[in-house]
Amino acid sequence: MPEFDSDSIIDDILRKGEKVADEVEVVYGTGKSINASLKGREIGEAGGSELWAFCIRIIDGGRIGSSMTNDPGRWEECLDAAKAGSRFAGVQDWGGLPGPYTPNGTPDKVFDENLDFNSARLTGYIE
Repeated sequence: MPEFDSDSIIDDILRKGEKVADEVEVVYGTGKSINASLKGREIGEAGGSELWAFCIRIIDGGRIGSSMTNDPGRWEECLDAAKAGSRFAGVQDWGGLPGPYTPNGTPDKVFDENLDFNSARLTGYIE
């Protein structure tokens, strides 16, 4: 996975987004996966991946546009695409996005931290 500062990119998106739209929202997510497939009793293929993505939604004059990227170097193009998409949207009676939210405490986890994602363990599961 490329090295980048997601907080800095989000700040840049929000700062530039405020100049081109009434409101802007950024959703950022990351994930890891490991997979294997069997060919008979042998592992046919095995692999792993890490991923992340930014989704940008803008609201301008009641028109909503959104775009998504998984390339941190192209966030400006993603913002431009969200703005362009809003031009095709119908005007909505828009009440506004909610304000910033910081969760109290640690968010619930959706995975087991005890699982070590490595090929040796995966091989053990499928043998």
